[in-house]
Amino acid sequence: MTYDVTNMEAFLRSEMNQSSVVLLTAADVLAALNDGEREVASRALCKEVEDTVVTDAGSCLVKFSGYRVNQVSIVSVDQGVQFSDSAAVEFAGSGVVWTEDPAVDYINIGIPCIMPTNVGEFKSKTAIYGWFNWGRYVYLYPTPTVRYVLRLYISDYPTAQLVNAGDSLSVPNEFMPCVLDWARFALSLKLRNYRKASQYYNIYAQNLMAKKAAFDKRRVEERSMKTQPDKVVIG
Repeated sequence: MTYDVTNMEAFLRSEMNQSSVVLLTAADVLAALNDGEREVASRALCKEVEDTVVTDAGSCLVKFSGYRVNQVSIVSVDQGVQFSDSAAVEFAGSGVVWTEDPAVDYINIGIPCIMPTNVGEFKSKTAIYGWFNWGRYVYLYPTPTVRYVLRLYISDYPTAQLVNAGDSLSVPNEFMPCVLDWARFALSLKLRNYRKASQYYNIYAQNLMAKKAAFDKRRVEERSMKTQPDKVVIG
């Protein structure tokens, strides 16, 4: 099945036994699908994007957009990167334009995630020892003294709303059936069929947990291939 609006609406109407638009309008179906995609993306944290940010010397906070940062890597230490602040924004780690120099061999070394209670407990020879999520920010420890280019791996929002008949879901393929599970739950509530709604929600929760466990394992394995350093020095 192709997960576009036309096919998903036909599937849901068949499941709900609602071929007419009297009790279940096209707008109701679209709303359930859009809510379902946001629900799956927020619960499974399955829509990961890479974003490049620049630290501000003397600030330990870097703002990001999305649900949660999953991993942070150092890309460059103020080398081969041209910085320029946007005209309307005072430099604060955002609103920055940067370009890569093809002659520079950029690093991509992962930084470990730490707990907030670890801040101040470790002395490290590296520039940035660790990080953790702090609301809409990533907290870096210790505070950077120069500008760094960081690559953030972020669990993000769905790219856009489903509007037209040919629009498709943007979550990973294995989570698309979960969106339909949620939509069946939401539409059953709309039709006041609470017994069916309870059944569909249990199906949704069970399927989502199973798919998230498999997805998380695969995602970590794929990322580890990107963030391993060329060599490790002990001491």
